[in-house]
Formats: sequence, C-alpha cells, structure tokens
Amino acid sequence: MQIPDHDSIRDEYAEKSDDELLLLASEDEGLTVEAKQLLAAELAKRQLGQAERQEYAEHIAKAEEIEATRRSELSVHSPLYWLLTSPFHKKIKKPLNSDDPVTDYKQLLTKFKG
Repeated sequence: MQIPDHDSIRDEYAEKSDDELLLLASEDEGLTVEAKQLLAAELAKRQLGQAERQEYAEHIAKAEEIEATRRSELSVHSPLYWLLTSPFHKKIKKPLNSDDPVTDYKQLLTKFKG
C-alpha cells in the first residue's frame, strides 16, 4: 500500500465538497499529522471555521436523531410492518410476540423457510 504524498492529499481535499471536508474534520482521529495540517489549510482557504464545524455537527446530530426516531416508529406496531408480514401471520400457529420484534422476525423467517 502506497502512502499518499503531500500533493495528492492536498488535491484530494481540494476536490471534496465543503460537507465532505467538515465530515472529515469531525472524524480526523485516523489522519496523519500532515493530513490534519492539509485539512486545516483547506478549511481555512474555504473560510470554514469553528462556527461552521459546530453548525455541521449539530446538523448531523439532528439528522441522526430523526433517523433514530423513524426507525423506532417502524416497529411491530406500524401498519407497514403488518402489511409486509400479513401473508405469514396465517401460517404461524402461535401469535407473534408484539413486544419483541426480533423474536417475531426470527419466527417469520423460520416459517417462511419451512
């Protein structure tokens, strides 16, 4: 594996969007010292300072919160769940345990395969 040189790292950062750079800056633990310096230089060149980094971090946190809410709402109590699994309900002799979606899912898979 070839280690990228100074110019190729700088060119790669120059090609990235502002969002990509802000994401990289928020997850910079794996970067070398040189890569961090080049990233800081590119951020400064684009005038993306600490305020923009904070705004981006808040935006990502809000998006993750929305996604977590969306996923939690798509549960066994969701009409979509029942619509997608309704053909299998008739084949199952014992009722689904609506409090445990993992068990329900495994039970549906077992019946579907069998």
